[in-house]
Amino acid sequence: AGEDLRTRILRDRVARRLDQALGRVAEGFVVSGRSPDGVIEAVEQPALPFCIGVQWHPERTPTDPLTRGLFGGLVASAAEARGARVAAGSSGR
Repeated sequence: AGEDLRTRILRDRVARRLDQALGRVAEGFVVSGRSPDGVIEAVEQPALPFCIGVQWHPERTPTDPLTRGLFGGLVASAAEARGARVAAGSSGR
């Protein structure tokens, strides 16, 4: 999910709307989005199926293609995880 997700969701653009930003990322995380001036706007943990942190409020722009990709990726990842649990004979409850 990591590289493909970064490519699909975070490569196009990011827009800073906050007064704070990450200065560095924790071990195991990678920067997957920067603003035009180089500020870190998105990070991921590629070893996990869906672990993305963003420095903006995507819920405020529901029609934006970047927002739709972000939430679409979350839903797809959840559906994939549920399918894997069902296939393994566990409902996950």
